[in-house]
Amino acid sequence: MKLAVLIGLLAWMPLLAEDSLPAGAMRVGPNSYVYTDQDGNKKLVRKTPFGLSIHQAPPEGLKPAGERPRELKDNPMLKIEEQGDTLTFRRNTPFGEQVWRRQRSELTPLEQEMIAARHRTLEKEKEAAKSAKPDSPPGAPKSQREERND
Repeated sequence: MKLAVLIGLLAWMPLLAEDSLPAGAMRVGPNSYVYTDQDGNKKLVRKTPFGLSIHQAPPEGLKPAGERPRELKDNPMLKIEEQGDTLTFRRNTPFGEQVWRRQRSELTPLEQEMIAARHRTLEKEKEAAKSAKPDSPPGAPKSQREERND
């Protein structure tokens, strides 16, 4: 009997939560609304299964994470081999090496980003190699290296 009463109360809990949106709330996303309270502060309201969740709205200049431009980073576990118009992708996975081939004209947007990331990494490595020139020959005595630095 007690169990039945407890289950009945829990079933009505979501209905007891306040589900009415504040007056003047504007929809900004799925289950998300913005409104200005009596003090002039912007509030973000989200509908959850447990009722409304009200938070301070983010500043105007701040972009949501989904709108920031994302730049794919080079993956050292991925190797890209170019053979004419055909590209061969090799990725190490826990289950072994995954290999696939594509024509340049058939590349998906993700594959194009992977190639661009690989080219950026190669360019950075070339620039680092150019800037890391030794001051003196590797076999030169320490005294010659110190004189060149002065």
